[in-house]
Amino acid sequence: MLTDMKLVRGVKKIVDHVCNIKKGERVLIVTDTAMPPHIPNLFGIVAEDRGAKVFLMTYNPPKFQGAEPPKMIAAAMKESDVILEVGSVFIGHSEARHNALAVGARWQCMAQMNDLVLMHPSGLDANFHAFKPVAEKIVAYETKAKSIKITARGGTNFTANIEGRPARALRGICHQPGNFEAAPNIEASITPIEGTANGVVVVDGFADMVGGNAVERDPIKIFLKDGVAVKFEGGRADIIRRTLEEANEPDAFQCAEIGIGFNPKCINAHNQICESEGVYGSAHIALGTSPWPESTLRTPLHMDLVFHSATVEMDGKIIVKDGDLIPEIKGNLFQEVELVED
Repeated sequence: MLTDMKLVRGVKKIVDHVCNIKKGERVLIVTDTAMPPHIPNLFGIVAEDRGAKVFLMTYNPPKFQGAEPPKMIAAAMKESDVILEVGSVFIGHSEARHNALAVGARWQCMAQMNDLVLMHPSGLDANFHAFKPVAEKIVAYETKAKSIKITARGGTNFTANIEGRPARALRGICHQPGNFEAAPNIEASITPIEGTANGVVVVDGFADMVGGNAVERDPIKIFLKDGVAVKFEGGRADIIRRTLEEANEPDAFQCAEIGIGFNPKCINAHNQICESEGVYGSAHIALGTSPWPESTLRTPLHMDLVFHSATVEMDGKIIVKDGDLIPEIKGNLFQEVELVED
């Protein structure tokens, strides 16, 4: 019980500030049998206390990150005002998500949520309203740019063509119908032109199916050629390769996303994908499916791969240098993010 009380602060932050759940709203909590039940239960208790109509649906976890939920759950999603995804396997890039958002649901992804993220300190300590101007600036740079180059201290060095592709941001405010968020993750991401990513990515932050602690100790090196991951070395690279092969879909090896994290409160050691992707100055790629209509990549999985201390160039202009946003983008972020809502 004492542990649960320590978690309530983080749960309330998501229910009240991130999702703004109100009396009478239909809140669907989706979890799976591999998830510690006290976490989805706490979200249900707090949402019900706000006067929401709470429904909890549990199923056996799917094999792949990014998989489709069962049809029964997908149908319930379209009847919901708010969807809280609290499972051990990420399903937020599914067709079910797009169908639910299209009819007005809003979706807060919390795949692999754990006690450390819900307790202080964590990325949930941030004032999420502070991220809007920074997010808009990064999205503007990405959307206008034709090319992107990312390097990192760990050895990452790759390029891609992003011309004509719209960028999007996650900034932790999920108040409007059709919103999708993944607080505490704060990121700006874009889908590169298929077949254009070339170079090497050294994953030393977090890897789906492996976690964060393991790759920090022993990074995984992934070689990209013409948009495809063609070689895997180091650490638990065999797990990554085998998972992609088991998808039985060639496009599972395609680079489908490039993202930049910028939440100064996120802590990679908490070993949760949404927090790891949001770590300030990190970057990530994803292999497999793209959630966005401008891309043709549709596969059974979406595999996120995070690395630290990135330097990001767009059309030759550096916007992130050794894990720090340039001043014209960063502005007063570090001061404003401290204005934590109670």
